[in-house]
Amino acid sequence: MTTQRANIGVFVDTLDQDYQQQIVLGIDAEARSLELDVTCFIGGQLAAPDPGQTQLNAVYDLCIAENIQALIVLSGTLSNYCGMEALGAFCRRFMRLPVCSIGGNLSGAVEVAVDNRAGVRQALTHLAQTCGRRRIAFVKGPPGNDEAQERFEVYGEAVADLRLANEAELVVEGDFLEPSGVRAVKILLDDRRLGFDALMCASDLMAIGAMRALAERKVAVPQKVAVVGFDDIQSARFAAPSLATVRQPLFEQGRRALREVVARISEKDLPGRVFLDATFIPRESCGARSLTGNSSGAGSMLADPELLEPLRFEEAYRLALPRILADVRRVIEEAGFDCDPTLPDTLLVQAATDIQGRRRGLLQGQSFVSFLEDVIGQMDSSHCSDVSAWQEVITVMRRHFSLCLRQDPKWRRSADEMWHMARSSVSLLAERSQARRWLSESALSQTLRLAAHRLLNATDWAELGRALADVSARLGIPGCFIALGSPAGPARGALLVRQSELELNPAGEYSERNLVPEAFRQPDRRGMWFVQSLVLRGRLLGYVVFETGPLDGRIYASLRDSLSAAIEGLRSSPAGAAATSETPR
Repeated sequence: MTTQRANIGVFVDTLDQDYQQQIVLGIDAEARSLELDVTCFIGGQLAAPDPGQTQLNAVYDLCIAENIQALIVLSGTLSNYCGMEALGAFCRRFMRLPVCSIGGNLSGAVEVAVDNRAGVRQALTHLAQTCGRRRIAFVKGPPGNDEAQERFEVYGEAVADLRLANEAELVVEGDFLEPSGVRAVKILLDDRRLGFDALMCASDLMAIGAMRALAERKVAVPQKVAVVGFDDIQSARFAAPSLATVRQPLFEQGRRALREVVARISEKDLPGRVFLDATFIPRESCGARSLTGNSSGAGSMLADPELLEPLRFEEAYRLALPRILADVRRVIEEAGFDCDPTLPDTLLVQAATDIQGRRRGLLQGQSFVSFLEDVIGQMDSSHCSDVSAWQEVITVMRRHFSLCLRQDPKWRRSADEMWHMARSSVSLLAERSQARRWLSESALSQTLRLAAHRLLNATDWAELGRALADVSARLGIPGCFIALGSPAGPARGALLVRQSELELNPAGEYSERNLVPEAFRQPDRRGMWFVQSLVLRGRLLGYVVFETGPLDGRIYASLRDSLSAAIEGLRSSPAGAAATSETPR
């Protein structure tokens, strides 16, 4: 795809799910910092029961070892049906290159994994000991997925260790996707007619589906059934009620995988398996009213009130600072905020100086509230943060500062006013954030609907190309190339869009050794490309390559489907065929 820079290949089944999206965002972030190219081959799960997936898999054959310097495989989803052994055989042709597997032990590859055992154990212990739940049902993941099996093994161990109800019928098969969570509740309640007071799912999507099915049956969550997921995708934080889950660092897994293969390009001797932490995050679906009500015992982090009571603020604050800082760091981490590691220290410095009416130190002249607004504004630009979770940060800070201000009533009144203003500001910013997110989602949906309409109604290839060029410009996609033909031989170029310029029938033959025309390449700057099969009704039409603009997988999945339908319509239409007699069939 490129000339001078290293090109890292990525095998991923889909990018319209948050799990895969966050990992690929992490890969891209690290590749940007290292000025590396990334080519993602997005081809569905291997050996999936849906026959349409088989033709999507053809895109993986467009990746060859000669065109990449390393490969990252999202094994945890690709192997759901085929299993790790078959996936290992499928990837064997790349094993002379550095290969990293995310979410599965792939033979010959370094693995980036999360500590599933510790995360699941924390969640089940919380349900049993903190929430008092004794009949905990479990929705498993796909049988071919290593991580799914490990999570289920820990469930079995915890059932025995915690003396929970041990019944085989409390376990239901799932596939990590939302419909299987809905189906699991139907099996447990309608078919098996079982009683249970908690439900743990091996993925957040299944847990969200389960909560929807419970709500339809008027089963209150968490009053009647507590629900816990695994992953901490964005939807978990915005679910109603918010979903308690085991957080695995998806973004960081992508970054770490990229680092591991780059290090191996340099032939560094590194470990074959990298473990990242997985942490239980209590939320409303398990009965936690807030992040501060977690099982780690937030109250125990408070300094001894009797020790602090006779002290003036500055001395009490200095004595309590290590515990305050640890508590604030914890709640920021549990909220999932992606921020500078020094932010908790800076927040405390600003709050302390503001309470005392001074404007000195790191942030002269800026109040705590205005500083907090700036921080929230910078984070909210990513549309991934739950702004309302900042209320928990304020709660934690206020609780600690109140203990340190017992001997300073004047400053205590100043602090109460500051906390009130901060809460009001966060509430307003959260409302605006939610409105922006809704408007952004609505605008994207509308744009994709209009794009599909224009592409599907094109009467010839020239009109299709003009529509694609316009749609790409509107969506911020720099380039797109479409090649059509049989997988048994070279494909022929159909359309090339580059910076809104359109070229029909670009010359040349295209295959795994020459994916795109020379005009599509970018030797002067790094880039990321998405390669997808064009498939309609189980028929492979060719492939499409996007140079990415926004890294939102839904955009490219929608365009792929619309283009597939539009191309098939042109190929089967006498008028379209006559107008494009030189376009390959």
